[in-house]
Order: sequence, then structure tokens, then C-alpha cells
Amino acid sequence: MARGIVAAGWLAIGLAIAAGCGGEARPKEAASPAAGGEATASVRLEAVIYETRLPAERLAALDADRLAQAGDLQKTLDGLGPTRVLYRVDQAVSLAGDRIHIGKREPIVTGSRVMDGGRVVNTVQYREVGAMFEVKGRPAGADRLEVDLNIEMAVQGESPAKVGEGVPAAAFRRLVMSRKGPVGLGNAAVLVSADATSQNAEGRAVANVCRVVFGRLAP
Repeated sequence: MARGIVAAGWLAIGLAIAAGCGGEARPKEAASPAAGGEATASVRLEAVIYETRLPAERLAALDADRLAQAGDLQKTLDGLGPTRVLYRVDQAVSLAGDRIHIGKREPIVTGSRVMDGGRVVNTVQYREVGAMFEVKGRPAGADRLEVDLNIEMAVQGESPAKVGEGVPAAAFRRLVMSRKGPVGLGNAAVLVSADATSQNAEGRAVANVCRVVFGRLAP
């Protein structure tokens, strides 16, 4: 199940691709197993987060179960509206508990004024944008896991407001997507967060779609 929360942004550090973010993914060091116990299982986590712009009345078409069956998810989303990849993760995670940060500091114009002579001076601040994955779980039978996956994002977007002549204001969105329960190894799960109020100048709302697959580690 996924839920979306709109608010002022904050967030993390690390690696990013597609949205122009640089860095590297840094998993949190997993806790050591108890003395005498078995080593904690690790699995491969593959995740891609997309951003899609589509008319608000089409948000109902974003059915997570149906999207999980799509052979080419990006092509399916492209059919609904302009789509881009924001973040991608592909690495081993410990089921004892792991955290992955992806992001960067983004400059934004918070004010603008015209000086004597017509020179425009902008005031700039930096905000953290990106995504944070938190995952823990346990084996739950042959090729199945019981997982608790939480994804938090802070995203900079478009705003119709302006902070000065010809200078658009930055809009920040904060959202949370989560999945708790059984998953099959190698089977895709899709999480969806949509915001009908975040319309751009073309009247398109924003939706974030995350495709997640847990798999076995290569020997």
C-alpha cells in the first residue's frame, strides 16, 4: 500500500541518476547477529522511481497491481503522460535492516530584487532533495519474504508562483511510500503516490511510481 504526503522538503544524501543527482548510495551498516545465531540473510534490492505528469482526471488509471504486471513500466507510464526516471537502486541489502540515501543539495531562488541601474539580484538557498529507502524483513518460506519497506522522498517541482520578475518559485513536495507484507523473490511490486494539487502550467498533476523487486544475490 502506498501513501503520499505533500509538504516542505528536506532529506538525504548519496547517489542519484537520471534527475541529475550525483554521489553514491551508502547503505547503513547492518546490526551484527546475536552471539551463536545464524548470519542475517541478505537479498538484492532493485528499485526504480519514476515521475509522471498526467491530467488530474487520469490519476485513477494508476492502479499499482496492474502496473506491476506491465512488461515495460516506463512505456506504460509514457502512455499516460511525460515520464522520467528520478532514482535507481540495485544493490544488496540486509534483512536485519538497511538504509540507502540518494540525493543532493539543490540551489533555489528564494527572492529577487532590482538594484539601481536595473541589475537583478537573486537570493539563493540550498535544499536537500532525494530519496531514502529503509528496508527490513525476514525469510517467509520458499522464495518468499516478509518485508517492511519505507521510501521517503523530497522532490523539487514546478510552481506557478514567482519570487520576482521572470523568476519562478520552487515547489517542494515530500512524500512517503511503503510496502509491508509478503513478497515473492523476483516478483515486481509497484508503489504509487499521486498529487492532484501539484499541477504545472499545462494543468498536469504529478505522480511518483516506484517499481521494486527483491531477488537472490548472485553466487
